[in-house]
Amino acid sequence: MGMSWLDSPPDEAALRRFERFLRREDPSSGLGYYELLHDHVVRACLSAGLGGPEAVWVMDSTPMLCFGAVMDTINLLGSGVRYLVREWANATGRDIASVAEEWDAPVVVAKSTKGHFRIDWSDGEARAEATDALVGMAVRVCEGIWTCLAAVAPERRQDLLQWCFFVAKIVSDDLEEDGHDRMVVARRVASGRLVSLTDPEARHGRKSRSKTFNGFKLHVLGDAVIGLIASVEVTAGDVHDSRPAPLLLAKAQTLVSNLDRVLADHAYGAVGLVKETLDELGIDLFAPPMTLPKKDPDTITKQDFAIDFEAQTATCPAGVTTDDRRTTRLQRNGGKECMVFKWPKEACIGCPLAERCMGASRVGRSAGRRLELHPLEEELRSHRARWQHPDVREDYRRRSEGERLIALMVGHGCRSADTWGLDRARQQAHEVATSCNLSALAKVLGAEEREAWSRRHPKAPPPRPRPRKRPTVAGTSQLPLPIVNAGPTSA
Repeated sequence: MGMSWLDSPPDEAALRRFERFLRREDPSSGLGYYELLHDHVVRACLSAGLGGPEAVWVMDSTPMLCFGAVMDTINLLGSGVRYLVREWANATGRDIASVAEEWDAPVVVAKSTKGHFRIDWSDGEARAEATDALVGMAVRVCEGIWTCLAAVAPERRQDLLQWCFFVAKIVSDDLEEDGHDRMVVARRVASGRLVSLTDPEARHGRKSRSKTFNGFKLHVLGDAVIGLIASVEVTAGDVHDSRPAPLLLAKAQTLVSNLDRVLADHAYGAVGLVKETLDELGIDLFAPPMTLPKKDPDTITKQDFAIDFEAQTATCPAGVTTDDRRTTRLQRNGGKECMVFKWPKEACIGCPLAERCMGASRVGRSAGRRLELHPLEEELRSHRARWQHPDVREDYRRRSEGERLIALMVGHGCRSADTWGLDRARQQAHEVATSCNLSALAKVLGAEEREAWSRRHPKAPPPRPRPRKRPTVAGTSQLPLPIVNAGPTSA
C-alpha cells in the first residue's frame, strides 16, 4: 500500500480504497488484482523454500455461509412482493397503499408475511389456503408490472424485471399444485432454488447427509505441512466438489512446478476426473473411488461380475460366460458410449442365484440378466483394485493433515461471507489466503534470521523485540484494521 512499517496503521477509508483497487480487473490478463496479488505472494513463498519436496498437497472444501438473510418459501415470496410494490410506487410517484390496493396485495402493508394471514400455520388446510392466496398476489403484482413497465424510467426497468424473475423462480421451484387446484409448498428438491433475496447467488448446500448449510462453498488446494495455499475458489453451495477441481489443479500447477500428486477425499474420486487430471495435467489425484453401499448384502451387483476386456466377454457369479454384447448410449452416463452384456433367458431360469441377481419379481418373466458397464469400466475397476492395497491406504492417511488448510481459512474469517455476492466472497477468500501465506512466509524468514544471528553471535542469545505502544489512528482502536474480518494477522 506504499506505507512504511513505522507509520500509523491505515484508517478505514484507506482500507476500503485498497479493497476497491483489488476488485479492479487487470487489462492484460483479465484477472482481478486480488488474484494477481495472491499469485505473487505464492511465488514469493515458493522462492523462499516453502512447498518443497516434503510438501503434502491436499485439496478440500468447506461451507461458507452467505451474508444475506436466509428465509423460508413463504417469507421469500412475501418479501419479493413487498419489494416489487415498494419499488413500483417509488418509480411511479404513487403511494404504496394505493398500489397494493389496486393489485389486491394487502400483504405489502402488513408488518410480516405470516402475521398478515392470522392463521395457525400448523394447520395444513389453513396453510394451503394462505399459500395459494400469497401466490395469487405475487402473480398479480408481476403481471401488473409487466403490463405497465413502459410507464417507468428505463434505468429502473432492469431492477424490476430482475425481481419479477426472482419471484417467478420461487413460485416455479418451491411451489406445486395439490389435489384441490391450490398452490402449496412442494415436498421435493429443486436444483438452484433461491434461499435469500438479498443474496440471490447463495444456494442450499449439503456438507453431509445430516449437515446442510445456505451460502457458498470454499475450495482450497495447498500444502498441509507448512500451510501454503496455492489456489482457492468459491462456488455456489450446491456445486459438487469435483466441478472446480480441474480449475484449482490447473491454477496451482502454473505456480508450483513440482505438483505431481494431490490428496483428496472420495468426493473427488470419480474415475473420469482422476483420468482427466492424469492425462491432461500429469497430476495423480490421490482420491478413493466413489462406491455405493449395497442395500442388501445378499444382492449381486455389477462388481460381482468378471469382465475380460481383451476377449470382450463377461462371466456371472454362477460361472456362465457370455459374449452377447452391444454398444449403446445411456442418458444417465451423460450420453457416452458404454458396453452392455446380455445372458440368455434359459441360462438364468434354472440358476440358483437368479433371485439374488435379478430379483424375485423378474425371474422367469423377462429376458436374462442385462449388465450395463460404465463408459470407463476398465479404468474404474483398476482404480478400485488399486485402493484395496494396504500400502495405498496407509499412504492416504496423510490426507487428514489437509484439515489444517481449512482450519487456517476458517480461523482467519472464511466461515461466512462479509458482504453480498459470489464475487465479493471470492475476493474475500483470496485475501484471507494471501494473509495465511504471508504468515507462513514470515515464520520461515524469522527462523532464518534467528539462525543467521546465532551463527554470527554463537555465545549470545537472539535479541527479543522490544514491545512498543502501537500508535492510535483518530477514530479507530489500538488494533490495526484488517482488509477483511480475518483476525490480527491479516492487517
